[in-house]
Amino acid sequence: MSKNLLTIQLDRRSRELLSKIGNHAGSLNLKNSFNSIGRQYRKEVSLIFARKQVRQPNLKWPDLTERTKIDKAKKGFGSKGILERTGELRRSMTSRSSSDNISTIGKNFGVFGSSNKYGNYHDNVKGSRKKIPLRNFSIPSQSTYGVFLRIIEEDIGEQLKYLGVKIDR
Repeated sequence: MSKNLLTIQLDRRSRELLSKIGNHAGSLNLKNSFNSIGRQYRKEVSLIFARKQVRQPNLKWPDLTERTKIDKAKKGFGSKGILERTGELRRSMTSRSSSDNISTIGKNFGVFGSSNKYGNYHDNVKGSRKKIPLRNFSIPSQSTYGVFLRIIEEDIGEQLKYLGVKIDR
């Protein structure tokens, strides 16, 4: 089973905040942050599928070839967007109710993505590009990724403040 997942790594500032936690580590709960991040991530992926999300140039979806457009039209899929013949892949990334959606949230972690079988062929940035062009849909823009980190950092800061741990900002 292939999985297209978002992994979040904390930046230097967040790691510094975490190092100040000490005895309070068991008291922190980031579920609300990760719920918010999950909602924003699903919205971002929806924009990526709609090709309205500006990301790194190497992640821009190439246009369909003329041959592919003709083939899609012959099969009755000409009006469907790229990677949306059935809509299953997009739903697996953007709808928590999809059977292939991955939205796992714990006290101090969040994992978001899809277990869709064929999504990895299109989304894998390290995969072979002999026949299938890269159509990455799981990597958010750098600015959105930064928003995710700030949500976590602010949540940690607020919880530490509530616990009486002084944080320099």
